[in-house]
Amino acid sequence: MKSNDFFRKHLYDRYLEKNKNPNYLSYSKILEHGFLNLKVVERANEDFLSPSRIPELEFSIPYWKSEKFFLSFDFLSTRFDDSKGNQYDIISTTLQIDRPLSLGYAKITPFLRLRDVFYLQKEDEINNTIVTPGLNLGFLAEKTIGSNSVYFSPSITFFSNFPSKEKANFSEDFYDHNPEGNFCSLNLAWDFRKNGVNTGNITITSLYNINNSEFDDSILLLNLNPAKNWSFQGQERFNLSKGGIKESNNTVFFKGKNFIAGIGNSYLSGYFNGVRTMLSWKKGDWETGFSINYDLKNEKFTSQRYYIKKRIHCLIAGLIYSKTSTSYIGITISPATF
Repeated sequence: MKSNDFFRKHLYDRYLEKNKNPNYLSYSKILEHGFLNLKVVERANEDFLSPSRIPELEFSIPYWKSEKFFLSFDFLSTRFDDSKGNQYDIISTTLQIDRPLSLGYAKITPFLRLRDVFYLQKEDEINNTIVTPGLNLGFLAEKTIGSNSVYFSPSITFFSNFPSKEKANFSEDFYDHNPEGNFCSLNLAWDFRKNGVNTGNITITSLYNINNSEFDDSILLLNLNPAKNWSFQGQERFNLSKGGIKESNNTVFFKGKNFIAGIGNSYLSGYFNGVRTMLSWKKGDWETGFSINYDLKNEKFTSQRYYIKKRIHCLIAGLIYSKTSTSYIGITISPATF
């Protein structure tokens, strides 16, 4: 849940309404051959969204180059509340070894991922070890017409999951979603440039279950800048095997000298179908703005947020008012960006 777009876009307000913000500490450091990230989040007591899923401790090394190999490591300690209200401590560790090989415009990367998920509860405990060998094949192609260039980088990954247990018997947890079988992941990416300046990108990702002959949810991401002051951002989640469009968020932005305005649609199958608009305005050290969501189906405002900020020396202080099913006022203080 901590990094899920659905949580951030649709449920974050309700999380803040019913809960204090948890204490949070993050530390990052660039290493000689990699990157180190340490995150500690105090568990927030909240029943509705079970933010006990939010990691209490996370330690990760996204990449570490060792001669011809790339290593990545992640340690995660969190808690999970199942549908019956039982709480489990979870410790998840992941190690991945990549061996990239360059072949002209192509790159072949065999990899091996080892993952262990350990559950602990008063009376039950279970340990699930997942071995995932795989192969990634990627290409890079370029086409230039005048001052416009398009970079196309498709990649396809074949991998297999071999879990010691397909799932924990007493929970349905995102961290332990490692179905046994053979899979194929497809990623298509286009990057657009004009006179060497990036003007947008399009990305499509899809996962295919070879054993069940069906697709998982696919994602389409669009980030386009067709003109100097105009931009478009979109995210579509759909399933080629069943369900069609499941989620859609699209926004058109106009950037003026001192302001940014946006309007678009937001759709979540079975829950929400509406429009949203936002405005952000700056003058000197001051910034103010708002964002509003309106549900066309139920003909009501589902979310309203208003804020005002001011830079004070090296800090930015802000006041936020948000109204959904209830209202709250928040005060924020954060370091300024130099």
